[in-house]
Amino acid sequence: MEPENAIHPLTREQFFDRASRPVRYDGPSVWRLDVDRLSLDCKEVSFPKTRYEHCAVECYYFMTMGEAEDRILRIAAEERGHTASSITLEDYKTGSLDQWLYAFHLYQLPVGEKLNYGTCHVLHRVYDEGGKLLDSSKCAIARSGEPEYEHFFGRNDDEIRFKVGDKVEYGGYVGVVASVNGIGTEHLWKSYRMIVSRKGFDGFRFDDSDDSYLVVFDDDWSHAHADACALFHLHLPLPEEYGRKLDALVKFVKAQQDD
Repeated sequence: MEPENAIHPLTREQFFDRASRPVRYDGPSVWRLDVDRLSLDCKEVSFPKTRYEHCAVECYYFMTMGEAEDRILRIAAEERGHTASSITLEDYKTGSLDQWLYAFHLYQLPVGEKLNYGTCHVLHRVYDEGGKLLDSSKCAIARSGEPEYEHFFGRNDDEIRFKVGDKVEYGGYVGVVASVNGIGTEHLWKSYRMIVSRKGFDGFRFDDSDDSYLVVFDDDWSHAHADACALFHLHLPLPEEYGRKLDALVKFVKAQQDD
């Protein structure tokens, strides 16, 4: 006789239905806003590391997402003209000690729940320097009391911001997106079915670490699995040498795709 708490594998319909649902947590929570700014390191660096250093110098807490987004728009309006997009190549070369607005990171934090560590959250939303929403996480990094929130079921095509060969900025480095397959719902469904069939039970789930893009930094395949909400399209000025190396890396990545 089957036990009452037996776990059954998800059907394709159930898997894709969960992938289409936005992360939603209705329990008590607060919202933390981190203002991400850039400064320029005066030290010499080499590709793929840049002089850009991230420094979240401001942190705010709000009771609602609406209040947090109002503050995002206010800061963006006040600092228009002093953002990452206004950095010049001369600023980069001299290693200016100024700071420029780069992005906003908004986190929903459950109240009264045990968290594994300080960076846990239910939802992560990222906005550009002008306050426009760029992306939102697809699963929680928290013990929210709702385990389903902590499972990743992939992103639909319209939720995948990057494609293979895109030049990107990631934590002070520049690189090229080498794969987006692992983040798509169709790919995850096939992996899920393979794992379940081998194990013979449905004890497996993908998590937040799978909501990432494979980014390479050189032709030796030095790489990172970049969090979807921490990756940005290349838009900062860089020396010509960096541009040439990125162009070569794009060709290298696309050649690997063709093999």
